[in-house]
Amino acid sequence: MGPQSVQCRLKADTVFTGHGSGGKFAPMRKPLVRKLSDEFGDYLLVLKCIKCQHERTTEPVALAKIVGWDATLESLGKRLRCAACNAKEVEFAVQRRPRPRGRDWR
Repeated sequence: MGPQSVQCRLKADTVFTGHGSGGKFAPMRKPLVRKLSDEFGDYLLVLKCIKCQHERTTEPVALAKIVGWDATLESLGKRLRCAACNAKEVEFAVQRRPRPRGRDWR
């Protein structure tokens, strides 16, 4: 028995497991968002100014209070301005909301 195999000694019928077989999961898919109401609003929007590279993260709830949940990201891109340089050239990126970790998440 070397570093290439692991065995649990709790049961008599335990078998060896190869070193690289565990801990590999399929990557999470990116959320497909076209409207603010997609994915039930459970994501974050990263807004980035094309002109000055200023970046801000916001929740869709903040924008939905202004334009409504049925607004598309394309229509929002035409309305938003950069807070730093006042340009109307904004691009969007959708990001999964980070999940709480640890036991004191409440």
